[in-house]
Amino acid sequence: MDTFGQRLKKIRKEKKLRQKDLANALGLAQTTIANYEQNMRFPDHKKLNKIANHLSVSLDYLLGREEKNTISKVYIEKKEVLSLSERSNYYLKALLQEDKDGAKKIIEEAVLYGNNITDIYLHVLEPALKEIGRRWSINDVSIAQEHFCSFVTQQIMSQIFTKSVTKKKCKAVAVAVSGELHEIGLKMVSDFFEMDGWDVYYLGSNTPTKSIIEAIEFTKADILIISATLSSYVDAVENLIKVIRLEKECEETKIIVGGQAFNKDKGLWEKVGADGYSVNAKEAIKIANRLVSKRQGNR
Repeated sequence: MDTFGQRLKKIRKEKKLRQKDLANALGLAQTTIANYEQNMRFPDHKKLNKIANHLSVSLDYLLGREEKNTISKVYIEKKEVLSLSERSNYYLKALLQEDKDGAKKIIEEAVLYGNNITDIYLHVLEPALKEIGRRWSINDVSIAQEHFCSFVTQQIMSQIFTKSVTKKKCKAVAVAVSGELHEIGLKMVSDFFEMDGWDVYYLGSNTPTKSIIEAIEFTKADILIISATLSSYVDAVENLIKVIRLEKECEETKIIVGGQAFNKDKGLWEKVGADGYSVNAKEAIKIANRLVSKRQGNR
């Protein structure tokens, strides 16, 4: 069985961190990390937890008491009711440790404690996924890991999602711009609309422009939701909107854009010709309802 020092050194190298990198992140001296790894010193409880949290490992794994790194045991040992931000941190750790059961338990318990599903989406799932996206952008998370995290989250969303019993008779078409492979943000927005009573026609990604127009015409959609994660897709969004605006059957449909590409430039939505922009699913609902209400008032 590895000692604490051996396990710390092993995990640090797996994370491709130098002693200096880990020390700076923890607010410690490099010599302190070196002493830990040589088993010449041992951290107090507070520092030990800080190390485990930063490296996304369980205390038992860090201390060499178990061979498999899991979040489940660490999570189950917490007796107090967690805030949604704390729950999001545990959810993130579970995903990064590929602990699907632990991730599901964290969300299932949030539901059992009576947390609103929309709050779970916004304050647990979304922050965790944004952090995974950030780590992916700096090559700290692999494409395979990112896909695993998205897949597990989509499974969980399908399990806890509940449609609204009150229908508003409003219709929306939801699409990710051509080439976009990240659909989970769009799926969250679609679920929010469904929970608000909207009838949503979800197209996902890589849908031909002709099919999008046909869907708008067929459903008589009040709102078209377009999602783009990467800035390189902004031109595709603008071109899609231009083509849709030329269709007589689509002239009454309002267009809302969203995604990380638009979060970086808050005025970009106007440049691409959209009617509105939302930073998250909750805001998208407010904007959509306002646009529809305004349109109905002008009739």
